Amino acid sequence: MKILHISSNDACGGAALAAYRLHRGLQRLGCASSMFVLNAITDDPSVIRFRVPMDLLSRIQRSWRRRSITSDFKAYRSSRPSGLEGFSDDRSQFGSTTIRQLPDCDILNLHWTSRFIDQPAFFGALAAHKPVVLTLHDLNAFTGGCHYDEECGKYLTWCGACPQLGSGRQNDLSRAIWLRKKRSYHSVARGNLFVVANSEWLAGLARGSALLGDLPISTVHFGLDVEEFSPKDRLTSRLRLGLPEKARIVLFVAQSASIRRKGLGLLVEVLRQLRQVIPDLLLVSVGRGRPDFGSDLQSTHVQNVPNESLPFVYSAADVFVMPSLQEAFGQTALEALSCGTPVAGFAAGGIPEIVQDGKTGLLSPVGAVDGLRDSIAHLLLNPSIAHGMSVEGRRWAVEHFSLEEQAAKYAELYDSILSRQSSLTSKRGFRELSCGS
Repeated sequence: MKILHISSNDACGGAALAAYRLHRGLQRLGCASSMFVLNAITDDPSVIRFRVPMDLLSRIQRSWRRRSITSDFKAYRSSRPSGLEGFSDDRSQFGSTTIRQLPDCDILNLHWTSRFIDQPAFFGALAAHKPVVLTLHDLNAFTGGCHYDEECGKYLTWCGACPQLGSGRQNDLSRAIWLRKKRSYHSVARGNLFVVANSEWLAGLARGSALLGDLPISTVHFGLDVEEFSPKDRLTSRLRLGLPEKARIVLFVAQSASIRRKGLGLLVEVLRQLRQVIPDLLLVSVGRGRPDFGSDLQSTHVQNVPNESLPFVYSAADVFVMPSLQEAFGQTALEALSCGTPVAGFAAGGIPEIVQDGKTGLLSPVGAVDGLRDSIAHLLLNPSIAHGMSVEGRRWAVEHFSLEEQAAKYAELYDSILSRQSSLTSKRGFRELSCGS
C-alpha cells in the first residue's frame, strides 16, 4: 500500500506539521508513505518537492492563472476586516501541472493545499481513478474560502455576501469558490472520496455542511511524538531559554498572534487584571509577528522556536493558555499536556476533546473572560493542583494521543478503503465475465 500525502508545505505551519507527523508515524508502522509538497524545509528524502515548469508555455499559462486569481481578490482588498487569517481560493496558478508530477501511489491523502493544488483540475482528473482521503485541518474544505467562519454559518447552505470579504453581494467570490468546490466534489466517482476530521466538533460541522454532508466522514485525532514532547526540568528549561527562575510564567503559542480568533487580546486583558494580585507574572508568547503588549505587562516574545526547543518552552511555563474563540483541534494544547503543563482556555471547538476540564486543565465558556482569569489564577496560586493536572495531562496524552495510535487508525482506514475497492473491482470483473460467457 503506497500512501501519498499532498500538502503545501512539509513542516511549516500547524496543518503542514500535522501532515508531516502523520507521514512519519505511518513510516514507523512500516507503511510506504511519502509526501508531495510545494515548499519543503526538511531534507527528508521521502518528501518530494514539486518542480515548477519553466518552459515558455508553462510560464505563460501560470502567469494568466495567477492574474485571474489575483484579479478576483482585488475587489476585496480594502473591504476585508482586520484580524482575520487567510482566505483561500480553490484554484492555483499551477493548474494541472501538479498532477503530472504526482508520484505513484495507491491512495491520496489531501491536507492543507492552498496555493498549490488546483482543486477543479485535481478532482476532475484524478479522483475518478484513485481513492482520495481529505483530511480536514479546519473548515476550509466546506466553505467559500474562509478557514474559520467565526459563527457565520453560511456554508450550511451556500456562501455569498461574505463577512470575511466585507462583501454585501450574494454572487461574490465566496459563492464562486463554493460553487466550484461543489462541482469538484461531485466530479468524484461515488465511493472514491473520504473525509477525516481532526475532532468530533469539526466532523459535526462537516456533516451539517452542504458540500461534504453526503460523504463518509470519520474522526481521527491528531497525535504527536510523546517521547519528543516530554516533560523537561522546569529550572533547566528556564535557564536554557534565559527566562527568570522564579517568575510565574503564562505561555501563549500561535502561528500568528495577530489573528483575533486566537484570543491573545482577551488573554492580555486578563493578565493585566491578574498582575495586581500576582506581581511576578510573566507572559511568554511564541509566534509570527511581534505583539505590542505595552509597558504595563511583563512579557517576552519569541518569533521563531525550533521544533526541538518547543518541549523546553512548554516545560518552562507554569500554565499554558489557549484562549481561542474557534479551534478545530488545538495541537499546541496537546503539546503542552504531553510536556506536563496544565492548560487554561475556552471550551471552543475541539479543545474539550483534548483538555479534560478539572483533570488536565480548566476550561471556561467561550469568551468568558472572568472564567479564564479565574482559571489562570487558580493554577498559578495552587501549585499542588497544577502538579496533579500536570501528571494527569502527561498520562492522558501518552495513552490517547500518541503518533502511533493516530497512524494506526489512518492505516486501518486506508486498508479498508483499498480492500473495499478491490472487492468492488472483483465483483465488476465477475459480472462482466459472466455477461460475456
